[in-house]
Amino acid sequence: MRWILGRATEEFDASGAHIGFIGVCVDITELRHGGSRTKTPPPELKNEPSSRELEVARLLARGLSNKQIGKHLCISPRTVEVHRGKLMRKLRIKNLAGLIRYAIERGLVD
Repeated sequence: MRWILGRATEEFDASGAHIGFIGVCVDITELRHGGSRTKTPPPELKNEPSSRELEVARLLARGLSNKQIGKHLCISPRTVEVHRGKLMRKLRIKNLAGLIRYAIERGLVD
């Protein structure tokens, strides 16, 4: 990557001595390549559910609470909520009933 300093301002200390410049750096790599360079999306934006997310869905469909799932998987209830939220975003499911339906249709529950 190549960086260029943009919108810089000079900074001075209390005595008026010049400290340096403060500004925003911009990655100019894409400019060099004509802007055709694409970035890989973060893993949470990919549509493939992780094995942990599917495990959380399976346990939710079996009727376990976030706290019970957390104890079962040795994670906090908040982490269970995060996995559930990521899975619901990936699958574009709007509520818990939809997530349970997904788990049943995919054979995640007995």
